[in-house]
Amino acid sequence: MSCHNKRSRERHFVTRDLENGLYLEVYYTYQGGVFAGDSYGYHLTDSTNFRIYIYEIIDGDHDRLHSEVMGDYALFYNEEPRKKTLVKVVNIPIEKSKGIFEQ
Repeated sequence: MSCHNKRSRERHFVTRDLENGLYLEVYYTYQGGVFAGDSYGYHLTDSTNFRIYIYEIIDGDHDRLHSEVMGDYALFYNEEPRKKTLVKVVNIPIEKSKGIFEQ
């Protein structure tokens, strides 16, 4: 077991601006180097009230995380070459009211 934080700022890869003041933060959770693919962890945040874990994608599997913001909800899909699977639905007002910042 490792004591290193998979979501430390040092492992930050990119932040994507979604809409309505929401951001998708992407972190390297594993860097495989030459012989293995990288893994990326995704978190949803508004940078003020909450930050929650959404999903992890292993690079090399040709999967991508797709997001849609629809009113009070954010929907996240794992997109494979021939398949789209809903992996998480987030009720934004509820997450804001909880005020939890997951690490």
